Amino acid sequence: MTTTIPSLWPDINVDLVPPLTILRAQASRLGQLTKGILEAEVTTVTGDTSFVVHRLDLIAPSLDDRRVRILSATHREDYYPVVLEAECYRPKNLVVADVKKQAMEILASKMGIDTRTHITTRDWPIANGWRPIAADQDEFIQRVGDVLRSMEVRSAIDSMIALSNQKSEAPEASKHSSNGAPVPPDSGNEEVHP
Repeated sequence: MTTTIPSLWPDINVDLVPPLTILRAQASRLGQLTKGILEAEVTTVTGDTSFVVHRLDLIAPSLDDRRVRILSATHREDYYPVVLEAECYRPKNLVVADVKKQAMEILASKMGIDTRTHITTRDWPIANGWRPIAADQDEFIQRVGDVLRSMEVRSAIDSMIALSNQKSEAPEASKHSSNGAPVPPDSGNEEVHP
């Protein structure tokens, strides 16, 4: 009797790209979606450590390039896992006891200790309640989508577009009198009285 040994490998996707490529693709689409009113930019910061941080910002060119940070994605040189930071993941209602507990968990995590088991853990990624970890490309795409569709990002987009539109309408408003009636164009034939 022949025994077939099954593959024990997980499903493997060979069509993978770096997290930076995913973020740049989303940044390039925003200008099209907003007809150029808003732009998005991805900046990358590297340091002496093996960590890389990508930051996705909204930009309103007509508002003197006002910026709003949408998310930060941190990974090591080998891309995954990726830790995301975004306003939509931050705790909303802070209770002192929860803050203390979270601070202790962060401190323990930085020291490499699991607070539930008191067993030393690896130092990356640091697990805490509001910085989700994407283990692979599919999770990263899902998390980035969650951020881009979040109430916080929607509010930032709507506010920046409304402010940009208001600024572009300001010259039109100056062509009206204080009661809203149009001011006739200057014909150049006005009499000047001494």
